[in-house]
Amino acid sequence: MWGALSSWLLFLTLLIASIIKYYDHLKDPNHASSILGQKSYTFSLLVNYLYHFTLLAELTIFFVFWIFLYGFNSNVMNLSKVQLEEKLWFDVVQDVENYDHSIPFILVSVEYWISNIQVSHKGFLVVTLLNYLYIGYQGWYLLATGDSIY
Repeated sequence: MWGALSSWLLFLTLLIASIIKYYDHLKDPNHASSILGQKSYTFSLLVNYLYHFTLLAELTIFFVFWIFLYGFNSNVMNLSKVQLEEKLWFDVVQDVENYDHSIPFILVSVEYWISNIQVSHKGFLVVTLLNYLYIGYQGWYLLATGDSIY
């Protein structure tokens, strides 16, 4: 849920950033600026941290899901090459419910190349800390109530 929400919020803010850049370009076509222009530093910082969080969230969801699916939930070691190829084809292409665990990560990765978002070590450190705090909260909630948040 948090990965999907952050992805939607990220794409919405990037759409707003694109509108701001287009509006700035209409006002002064000769002025080359970054995706967010020079005036909106706070918004630029918000998009940057939101991008870091979304990338980390989607990366976590992507790897945890696929490692769980193939590492723990299926016995891939006993499958023949043909069976493994059929399973991969089904899981990656035919099973549309699995798209939630791969398409957002792919889109966020592509967005990096389109929007040229600056990735900083400080931003990743802050977002990683927030992600660990969230995971810790989920663990505490599970231990305290015996039920998962979702």
